[in-house]
Amino acid sequence: MWTRFWLRPETPCRGTRFQQLQADRKRTSKEIGAKKAKGEDTSEIEAQVRAVGEEIARLEDEAKQLEAAQRTLLLNVPNLPHEHCPVGASSEDNPLVRTWGEKPTFTFTRRAMSTWKDLGLLDSSGRRKSAAVVLLSTQEQARLERALINFLLDLHTREHGYTEVSPPFLVNSDALVGTTQLPKFEEQQYRCERDDMYLVPRRRSL
Repeated sequence: MWTRFWLRPETPCRGTRFQQLQADRKRTSKEIGAKKAKGEDTSEIEAQVRAVGEEIARLEDEAKQLEAAQRTLLLNVPNLPHEHCPVGASSEDNPLVRTWGEKPTFTFTRRAMSTWKDLGLLDSSGRRKSAAVVLLSTQEQARLERALINFLLDLHTREHGYTEVSPPFLVNSDALVGTTQLPKFEEQQYRCERDDMYLVPRRRSL
């Protein structure tokens, strides 16, 4: 579905009005210089120039606000789905396009989450430290998670030409625009209002 929108200016031909005011200020400033050279009083015309300058400043501020509103609207327009993408009510409606490899089969019974807790690989105390759904990985589980992260970073930096960086924990809004975080998920981002900074979702990246 296409979405159309227009930003209607408060007055018609704002650009023409702005350019006219700039031309008037430039012309009047020259007149002031000519009058002063003749020793004539310029207080009245200087007041006119100040009024024109204030109007120009108001239009500039209004234009910035409209540009920001337009940018926000454009950033919230979703990407169009591929023409072959089917319309469905759930994942059951997704067609299987292709498969790779063979689906693994296990000769053992996979254990439930409660068993992982009994083995000391998961700790529910994370709920007290963070949120109800947070579990802490411990012992071998924590080491396995760290090993997998290091494996992925080493593989892509050594063999696939990626550069590993360690970004800051807090970034400004411009850094998150266009990264699927802002503006769509602004209400879900942790924000430091004092410095107008956002907590990044993940610190280590490629």
